[in-house]
Amino acid sequence: LTPCSGPEPSKCRACLRRNFPLSLGARLAKHLSGWLVRIVRPGVDARHYQRLEETRRFYEDVELHLSRTMGLLKRFDAIVASSPVMAQALIQHGAPPDRVKTLAYGASRRKQIGRERAPRTFQTPLRLAFLGYASEAKGLPVVAKALAGLPPGLPLSVTAYGAGCERFVKHAPRSARRYLRAGPLLLDGQVGQELARTDGVLVPSLWHENAPSVVLEALASGVPVIASRQAGITHLIAHEKNGFLVPPGDVGAWRAVLHRLAQDPEILRRMSPHCRYERTNEDFCRELEEVVASVRESTREMAHR
Repeated sequence: LTPCSGPEPSKCRACLRRNFPLSLGARLAKHLSGWLVRIVRPGVDARHYQRLEETRRFYEDVELHLSRTMGLLKRFDAIVASSPVMAQALIQHGAPPDRVKTLAYGASRRKQIGRERAPRTFQTPLRLAFLGYASEAKGLPVVAKALAGLPPGLPLSVTAYGAGCERFVKHAPRSARRYLRAGPLLLDGQVGQELARTDGVLVPSLWHENAPSVVLEALASGVPVIASRQAGITHLIAHEKNGFLVPPGDVGAWRAVLHRLAQDPEILRRMSPHCRYERTNEDFCRELEEVVASVRESTREMAHR
């Protein structure tokens, strides 16, 4: 899970083994009948283990996967990259630079709350939110470890929303649960409602990100972001202006930032006016249509020559 400069297939294989571990029971379940798996592991579909193994095997030969992907990209007239880091990676891997078009993603209007935020007071505990999967790669365990080391009694509340968060919080250390709780799964409109009550959004990803929608939605709603210093995020967050950038996986650094913010909650609230993201999904679609029209026109001109 350590970000690497890549492509280094040996590191990719190591990451895969950590991200897709198979226990002895899981390995045995691949060879059992579906009805027997459901008896031994209630609620689990035997095909889950089969798909997991297929995924591992598909990516096991990383060199072949990369060569096939990049060979395919060279056949397209235009390749859309949603962030500078994606454009750079495509070009480094052999995509023709003149065909790579960088079109930034937009934020969903349905998930935004606009600029009007509820008035906050010094007596209100700092409210932070994690929106995402409770997986190792998304970094929620890093936040839990950071919270577990904080002294008790801080005016801080962290709510984790997303698949698996309820189970994760239930099994988190008691010292972390002083500040960490699980929230319900949020639908589109509910995301904006929660952002209206939130002082900051946590994005502690350990894997490579590419302009995550949660960052765009938070900034579009005037909410600062505390995120891992990943190349796919750093072009959106200016450290200590509209958020904080923290070394990925560095529990001590995350704990220090959370402690500082809990002691002075107005830090994030003063950042709110600097949190801006005006681009919408409609903007992205309109520019994508322009790229398609331009490619079609170029293709017609070449056909007439």
